[in-house]
Amino acid sequence: MQGSEEDDQFAQYTQNDFLPINLTSLVIKEWSNPKLQEIIRGAEVFKAMCWKGTATFYEGHTFTGSMRNGKMHGDGKFVWKDGTVFEGKFRKNEITGFGKYTWPDGTFYEGEVKDGIRNGKGTFTNPNEGYKYEGEWKNGLRHGKGVLSYEVEEEGRFVGYEGSWENGEKCGHGKYLYPSGNCYEGEWMHNKRSGKGTMYWHKIGTRPTNEKYVGQWKNDLQCGFGTHIWLDEKSENKVLRNRYVGYWKDGVREGHGIFFYANGGMYIGQWKNNMKDGWGKFIYEDGTEFEGRYLKDRLLDSAGPAVTLTAGIQAVSDATTAQAIHKEIEKISKAAPKPPAKTEKGKEQPKPAAAPKQRPEVESNPYSTMLDSSDLLACEQLLAEGSAGSPAKPGQSPSFGQFAGKPKEIQEEINNLILTYNSELKQWYKYFTSIDKTEFEEGFMMVGRQFWRFLETTKVLCVGFPLSRFDRVYLRGRKTFFSLRYNPFYGAVGRKTEWRADTPELDISKRERTEVEEKKEDSLEKGDKSSLIPIKSYEGGHFQSTGLFDNISPMDQMDITDEELPIEDIEPFEKEDMHDPMRPMLFRHFVEGIIRAAYLYYINVNVPLKTKLATLFNEKLKPNLPETAKRGKRKEYTGPSAGLVYTYEELLRPFDKELLQTFKMYSRQAKTKHDQFVDYTLPVSTLKDMLETVLGKDGATRELLVSLVEMGFEEESRYASIAQREGIAEEEKSQMEEEYMQALMAYELIYYEYKGIIIQLTRHVKGVQDIKEEELKEFVNEWVDKLKRRETKMKLPYRSCLLYTSDAADE
Repeated sequence: MQGSEEDDQFAQYTQNDFLPINLTSLVIKEWSNPKLQEIIRGAEVFKAMCWKGTATFYEGHTFTGSMRNGKMHGDGKFVWKDGTVFEGKFRKNEITGFGKYTWPDGTFYEGEVKDGIRNGKGTFTNPNEGYKYEGEWKNGLRHGKGVLSYEVEEEGRFVGYEGSWENGEKCGHGKYLYPSGNCYEGEWMHNKRSGKGTMYWHKIGTRPTNEKYVGQWKNDLQCGFGTHIWLDEKSENKVLRNRYVGYWKDGVREGHGIFFYANGGMYIGQWKNNMKDGWGKFIYEDGTEFEGRYLKDRLLDSAGPAVTLTAGIQAVSDATTAQAIHKEIEKISKAAPKPPAKTEKGKEQPKPAAAPKQRPEVESNPYSTMLDSSDLLACEQLLAEGSAGSPAKPGQSPSFGQFAGKPKEIQEEINNLILTYNSELKQWYKYFTSIDKTEFEEGFMMVGRQFWRFLETTKVLCVGFPLSRFDRVYLRGRKTFFSLRYNPFYGAVGRKTEWRADTPELDISKRERTEVEEKKEDSLEKGDKSSLIPIKSYEGGHFQSTGLFDNISPMDQMDITDEELPIEDIEPFEKEDMHDPMRPMLFRHFVEGIIRAAYLYYINVNVPLKTKLATLFNEKLKPNLPETAKRGKRKEYTGPSAGLVYTYEELLRPFDKELLQTFKMYSRQAKTKHDQFVDYTLPVSTLKDMLETVLGKDGATRELLVSLVEMGFEEESRYASIAQREGIAEEEKSQMEEEYMQALMAYELIYYEYKGIIIQLTRHVKGVQDIKEEELKEFVNEWVDKLKRRETKMKLPYRSCLLYTSDAADE
């Protein structure tokens, strides 16, 4: 059918578009078919070569195929005198259509051709050099999408490039697998890695390695902002993998960046030619900070250990300690960097920065430098002094005994208590780091959701101790914020900093204050203590947050005096989720988390923090942890909430986008003073409305709602336990139940808990315990669809963020 249409179309040109034999004979020496075509034009009759045959040209070329009106047309084979062959479609003497080119050297092309040039889709094969290109062409060059592959001995293995081309060059997005096993995927320009891309190294030269770089490139080299990670195997002393996050130039670390070391330490500051150069800060694995100025990896001067002024507690500052640390860092910085290795193109590839040596023992108790509970101690000190809005009543303030008004001594007592549990803490950390372990290329440390499992296992979760509140209290600590992502505000990266006290009573060093600080200090000077008033609990034992530090933001209090790195020049960074289940937690963060859990769990019990911590160890941690955890041995443990999400994580993953969308649609976001975190939580009162929307009011019973929220609660703190208490009048029980429900409705769920509730709801609706993929898909689709189709979207008022925003600011 297609041939007939071509014949009809060609016939239209018969009268004018033809070559008579007297003209073709000037070029063609011989035509094998004696039958000629007669073409009548007016009174003249012309004859032309036609039908199938073989034409021999005077120049030595030959053509075998169809001729129409004296022109090559249809299927044919053209052989040039140099041995080049084309076999395929011809149209009016032009090579146009599908065909195959074969060259004398054995290379060949099969695909679409236009006017004799490769154009469209086709495959070029070079058996001599062992490669093949299959894809799109334009004007004889690779252009569009295509795959360039090389032959390798290993069967089934691909080596080559797959991606975009422009004018014969790799350009746009593409993936290249090198013969060495190395791989690059990202943007290209003029056959070179340029733009954003990811490179994996498995071998550099003859040296095996395992490295990854994600970031910007220029002319085949890292240039701009990027992250380089050395994917070493796990070992006894490693908690992280060596990792650099920052700026590059011509393949080396240059500019502003952060280097994370395998032992948990880190360097933040300026780099030049792969060496520390400019102002920088070491944060050791124990949390000790040390600042100084570097030149070619050598320390020129130092500001001594970073000093923190918080409620009268001053970090290490004596001359002996400063000199010891100074000497140690000088030893580290004098080590000459190793020469960089070679990459695929012979370019220099940076090796990891020299890790800082272990800081010399300057404290008898290692926890003295690892922990900082100064914000909690200042909170208790304010309560003891009656600073919560009214004078303290006898017997209602924490009793500090001989250490009253001496927070430094109290911190030392806490550190000593922690030291007595050192062995157990290490075993617990090891155990909970091993369970529910998702592949985590950044390191081998505990992550947030594993600590949530720890809290759940120790039975501290209750209506007054939601995970959302714990996360805020945890991140309030000066040494608890730890992120493996680039953050220009992280510890005042590349700048000298000075920290403000957490209480208005402490004299702040004289300096020019920021606008944010002036606003905060103004409110304090006016006697505004609205954020210092404790929230009344429904009963003694499990309590709400006091909010004593709701209006204190360390990042708001930085005094930036060094203008080496203007903030507008820093790479924009993504806001971090305050409730990130994969938040990294080193051992010191784990211990700090336990201290803050004790503070929050016994927040309205009027005893010192040390007593709260000892009680938590004896009443919650030691009795409730499984024997395998006490011995530090790994054993899978499934809790009711956090473990539930892990168990069904693979099934939940396809629905994560839509579930997160509904969570954010109905949740409320905290207002913050800066762009460091986002804080989304879902009030239980809103979850109740969501249940009624999907299940109806008859299906969304109080019993169902309570059971969903209380999944991880200890038995004695659940709603049902109130009715079982003895020695309490029924009327008082009813009042307690009402107060409990009010507190439960204000309970804030994080997204991780929300996913656990979806699993439990699926079980409830489907009437099964072991959920199948189809059952989960059916329920999630119904859940999402009904919530999206709800006519009136709930209008939820913003609440204050306990970590950053004061109540006064919200008003």
